[in-house]
Order: sequence, then C-alpha cells, then structure tokens
Amino acid sequence: MSPLPTDIVLCITEHCQLNQLCTLSLLSKATCGVIAPALYRYVTLRDRKSIESFCNAIINGRTGLRSYPQTVAFLPKKTLIKALNALVPHIKQALGLMNALVDLTLGLPGKIIKAIFRDAHPSHSLRRLSCPLVAQAGFKRFLLEQSMIKELVVIGDVRGKINVGTLIRNPDEKLLPNLESLSANYDTLNALVPGRPLKTISMGSAILNVPHFQTFGAVLSQSSTPIASLSACISCAPFLLGAVVNHLIESLNENQVFPHALSITLVFPEKTSADHRAVRSHLI
Repeated sequence: MSPLPTDIVLCITEHCQLNQLCTLSLLSKATCGVIAPALYRYVTLRDRKSIESFCNAIINGRTGLRSYPQTVAFLPKKTLIKALNALVPHIKQALGLMNALVDLTLGLPGKIIKAIFRDAHPSHSLRRLSCPLVAQAGFKRFLLEQSMIKELVVIGDVRGKINVGTLIRNPDEKLLPNLESLSANYDTLNALVPGRPLKTISMGSAILNVPHFQTFGAVLSQSSTPIASLSACISCAPFLLGAVVNHLIESLNENQVFPHALSITLVFPEKTSADHRAVRSHLI
C-alpha cells in the first residue's frame, strides 16, 4: 500500500480529534512524521511518567520537535512532591526550549513553581498563563518578561492552603500591559485591573465578600477599556439574596461599569435547605 500524499494527510488531520490523530500516526513512519506537529500542538501531562517522557522528547529529541507545542498543561494532581522535585530540572529545561509555546498551565505546588523559575530563561512569548502566583524574584521577572500575555488565570496552590498562591501585591506598572482577561480573587483584581485593557473579568470560585461590594465597582472602573464580560461569585443566606445582589449591581452602576454579559454564581451556607423553592422565592 503506497503512502498517502502529504497534502492529503494534512487535510485529514485538520478534521481529526486527538485520539484519531494517534490512530493515524500508527499507519506508517512517514505519516507519523507528517502529523507530529498536530500531535504535539496541545499537550496535557497528568502524571510523573508523562511529564518525564514529554520533557525528554523536547530536550533530547530532534530539534524541530521544540517548535510543535503551543498549549502545554502540567496537571499531576496525585504525583508526590518528591517525584515532582526530581522533575524540576527537566521541566525547566523543556520550558526554555519550547519557542512556539503560547498557552501554559502549571497546576503545580508553589514550591515546585518557585524551583522551576529560579534562574529560568524561557524562550517563548505566552498569550495565556494559568498558575498560582508565587512570591519569588525569578517568577516576578518571568511575568515582567511576558508582556504579550492577554489572559491570566490565577489558581490556588494545589497542595497548599486555599489562600496560598492567589495574591499579587504592588505590581510593577510594566507588568502585563496587554492583559485583556483576568480570573482571580478580589485582592488580585484590585492590584491588576487599574490601567490595564481588561475586557473579561472572572472571580472563578473565589467568593466576593460583602464588605468588598462597595469598592468592587470602583476597582473594575479603573480598567483602561470597558468591561465586556463579568463573572462574580457571592455567598449569603437565601433570605439575603435579593439585597446582596442589588448591592452588587448598585456598586457597578455607580461606577459606570456596564458589562454586556454578567454572570453571578451563588454559594449558599452548608445548612441551607436543599429545597429549591426556598431559594426561588428570593430570586423573584
């Protein structure tokens, strides 16, 4: 059986999902070589073995492989800290070689992130970053160098306390000048929104506390462009729901913040009745 022409193989890969691409790569060595860029374009690493294998391929494989990955996510939720520590040199070296990387997710403990960015010099220019924020000179320098980041998702330290790795204080004026989308808690929003062209704001699962309602609208109004999409998370007893939501809306209106899309996630106390009718009566 003669191999398919390269242009036909490339056309086929544009309509394939990852599992289908993996099947195609088994047809022949030539076919595998053609679709290798598509196989490595989006990479998710969920355990020690996959991280080790991927980093080894980037470091010791053929040079062209380094330009394939565009989106890489490190998400080893169950890997021991000791094993992750051993992988730090490999992760650091691999990140420094992937010159086409634009989207990076680091679902790693803060201790590991600090080790990765200690004296690190990545060659890529990110557009999206998702990770905990760590107080370290190397990580701060990395953020300052990544001036093209448009989306930042701040997550908590995956092995630490819930409030660890979520804050940024006294940011440099030159930090993230092109930031358009930010997902973070109130304190980080308060630090990063002013003067940046933010269009999309999300608090993720971080709860906006009632004392911050007064200043929330004022914080958002400091974006250098109008907020187009806003997602907030609030927690209160059902009987306070109407007043709390009105308070939030008033804060936005008073500060001329009028998002085209507004999403509010409600988190009720543990002892709240499971009967939806108890909540519905306060929504109408």
